[in-house]
Amino acid sequence: MRWISFERAGRASYGVVVGNGIFDVGARRPNDRTLKDLLASGDLEKAGAEAAKQKADHALADVKYLPVITNPDKILCVGINYKAHQEETGRDPTSHPTIFVRFAAAQIGHDQPMIRPEESDRLDFEGEIALVIGKRGRRIPKAKALLKSLPKQETQSLLEELRLN
Repeated sequence: MRWISFERAGRASYGVVVGNGIFDVGARRPNDRTLKDLLASGDLEKAGAEAAKQKADHALADVKYLPVITNPDKILCVGINYKAHQEETGRDPTSHPTIFVRFAAAQIGHDQPMIRPEESDRLDFEGEIALVIGKRGRRIPKAKALLKSLPKQETQSLLEELRLN
């Protein structure tokens, strides 16, 4: 299931990609103004399953993509955290990955332009995987960390993709 935040006719919303369109979940959930709100409500899996059975409200071509979580509390990034990337960049292995932050205003939606300031001669960007943590937790055992982050169905898909299970 693919969740999306988008803007159409000047109105921001979120929904589920259905075929070549979007079922607008946000238009039907006035108490959950953003995808982050829906995630925090605990209803993401149920709302997604219901949305996936519906017809699209909007064509993908008719919306402006927004960052998936438009109002994150924080964005923590992990860099140089796997051997192939260390080799690719010519860096020595480290005992701990590099942790750094990004700001919400630095996000862009899919197919939106990346604007390079005139003072810069290059862009520094990378994105391979993103995990959205929608539930509070502290000192979560490693074995349960992904289960805390995603609904069961999406956790299983991610584990299979990463070959961690």
